[in-house]
Amino acid sequence: MAVIQKQTLTVTDREVLLVNKITKVLGFESDYVLLECESGRITVEGEGLAIENLSKESGELKINGKITAVIFSNEKKQRNGILSKLVK
Repeated sequence: MAVIQKQTLTVTDREVLLVNKITKVLGFESDYVLLECESGRITVEGEGLAIENLSKESGELKINGKITAVIFSNEKKQRNGILSKLVK
């Protein structure tokens, strides 16, 4: 029987964010980090944000800085099919 790992997100003192099951970092600046996971996207907003640790194997990510918001979105990565190429 396979064990299904749930996604967890932990913020400590609004300065350290730990999250797992990240599939891709879509964008990064000192005031935001845009992440993609299986269930959608996560946007982290703040000041002086820095990615300290990212493990592609486990999908674990650690962000340091002043965290002011964590926003969850159900938006998933769009697939590049024939129709999307024609519309461009």
